[in-house]
Amino acid sequence: MRIPAHRLAVAPLLVALAAVLPAVAATPKACDLFPARAAASLVGGPLNAPIDAGGIMCGYNSQTANLGATFTITGPAPQGANLKRSVGASINKGDTLDVIPGLGDQNVFVTRQNNESDLTVIAGGKMLILRVDKPASPALKSAMVEVMKQIVGKL
Repeated sequence: MRIPAHRLAVAPLLVALAAVLPAVAATPKACDLFPARAAASLVGGPLNAPIDAGGIMCGYNSQTANLGATFTITGPAPQGANLKRSVGASINKGDTLDVIPGLGDQNVFVTRQNNESDLTVIAGGKMLILRVDKPASPALKSAMVEVMKQIVGKL
């Protein structure tokens, strides 16, 4: 049986998809890794139902204040990425940038002047981003690191 040429043109696309789909399928869903109790520990107070954006992002908003937390997981992480340099390029005057020893393969914690804290980690071949919209404090930073350690432990 002869296969028409127009059907053969699809073969390279199918081969490429076959290579990518296992990595996508193996990526855990963001809301499974970042449950409501973890978000509540960061935001405080009662939360609205999670907002699940296609399994790669999970967000929670406070029912009582203009606060929130989001977690994003992407995979695979960029090869050879210099996370500190990449994230550092987006910081503004007054923002602070720290590295947390022993968390993932690479990480950067950014405290922004606009009451937003971001913790970006490369671990398990994935890029993980935890963002909290709440006034920064040492306690919030510590809590974010603990939540991220729990997430990394699930990968």
